[in-house]
Amino acid sequence: MTEPVPTASPGSVLVVDDLPDNGNLLRQTLEPQGYEVLLAPDGEAALRIAREAYPEVILLDVIMPGLDGFETCRQLKRIDTTRAIPVIFITARDETESMIEGFRAGGVDYITKPFQAEEVLVRVRTHLTLHRQAEELRCKNQELQAEIEKRQQAEASLKTADERLSLLTQQEAARWGLEGFVGRSNAVQRLVQDIRRLHQFGLNTSVVISGESGTGKELIARAIHYGHPRTRGAFVAVNCSAIPAELFESTLFGHRKGAFSGATSDHQGCFERADGGTLFLDEIGDLPLTLQAKLLRGARGQAPRAAGRKPGDGGRSAGGGGDQRRTPAGARGRQVPKRPLLPPGALHH
Repeated sequence: MTEPVPTASPGSVLVVDDLPDNGNLLRQTLEPQGYEVLLAPDGEAALRIAREAYPEVILLDVIMPGLDGFETCRQLKRIDTTRAIPVIFITARDETESMIEGFRAGGVDYITKPFQAEEVLVRVRTHLTLHRQAEELRCKNQELQAEIEKRQQAEASLKTADERLSLLTQQEAARWGLEGFVGRSNAVQRLVQDIRRLHQFGLNTSVVISGESGTGKELIARAIHYGHPRTRGAFVAVNCSAIPAELFESTLFGHRKGAFSGATSDHQGCFERADGGTLFLDEIGDLPLTLQAKLLRGARGQAPRAAGRKPGDGGRSAGGGGDQRRTPAGARGRQVPKRPLLPPGALHH
């Protein structure tokens, strides 16, 4: 069974009776138990006091001059602020017909005269507890409804954002997809076939794109990215030769606020920004050998944690490379296999 809602005071009760002796007798019964008792001599006064004081239970006499108890109860149920207050009728009439009319008017219980004090206390206490439980449930339902509406708004906003992103992706795909390839030579046709074959692979696929500067390595990388049916992340292009060695790890793998002097805020690295998408790493042959080793681990999904990040933070990353076959004179960059996955770049998708 449901436990009564605990409260600091028993509650307030409005007693409506045109006979002062009856009202005073009920007051003497209820006040010693801690109830606050309000008295009204007729239906009009009861409506006014109920709107102003909002009692938790109303004891309402049936036979009164002017508005009788049934009509007073009907009007109470038409007012938003008093509709939920339980009404207990007090009457000397014990006919079934009278009881039915009282329930139809909105009453919840009956006490017949002459009443017993214990009966009054039990019925008042019972309906007061039910009223408070109903109010508590109503408040919780309102909070739940507000939370549901808040989530629905968030979902609608997310759906709108997804639709905008999808539109932008379609526009980018139209701009950077295979439709942009105009060559008809056998080499270009083989290249297009290789790109289409890559679109059938999973997202965690490493691709090497090699070629001289200006031959369209990034164009091929974008065609792989925007043409893949499951791509939802961003395309992030990085010129490795332009990254200072001391900022390499922070740029690619990110850092946490306070990880080192000058780290005033969290910084998302390129690997994390490209999560679910494509990271295009250009000119990786210009990197020092030690940095190439870290980059290789990142491309294999073993990227170092961002500085200051706890183990387990972060998601999957994507990585790749640029013109790895062409190494500047005097550099110690690693040479690319002579038969890369694609004929002319480097990329992790």
